[in-house]
Amino acid sequence: MLERMWQKRLKGYASISYAIKPAANEISENQNALYNGEDFIPILTKDFAGACKSIFISSPYLTKFAVIKFLPLASKAIASGVKIYIATKQRDEPDRAKTIPLIEHMKNIGCNIKELPNLSQRCAAIDEKLVWYGSADVLGWVKEDDCMLRFEDAKIAAEAMQVFA
Repeated sequence: MLERMWQKRLKGYASISYAIKPAANEISENQNALYNGEDFIPILTKDFAGACKSIFISSPYLTKFAVIKFLPLASKAIASGVKIYIATKQRDEPDRAKTIPLIEHMKNIGCNIKELPNLSQRCAAIDEKLVWYGSADVLGWVKEDDCMLRFEDAKIAAEAMQVFA
């Protein structure tokens, strides 16, 4: 329930073009840390491409379109030594038949996949410090009114990644 309330609040902030002011010692090329469903993907993709250590994605739902777009980026990252961890919701039949091939494609290129029965968290963590959190499924359908918050926090990144512990 708390997560749903937070997601509604983020959507409200995004609808009024709310922006987060970075701390004085924080230098960021992306001054806006709150993104809507249309404009977060290019910046998230750039963050994925710049990963040095790890990429963690928690996306309850998977779509063929999003996974196919992610595969070349993931392949390149894995080739350069980046570990990729993906948590997704365990599906029941008949939906499971649609997600199995997507999961297998990601496993075949070297992604570590974990299916969890009650996953609802939608986030990504890059290099165990850069966090994306919000209402959009990174590897699923993204709606225009979805929003994502981008910030750096190693503690929150570690918490998000605990599903792989």
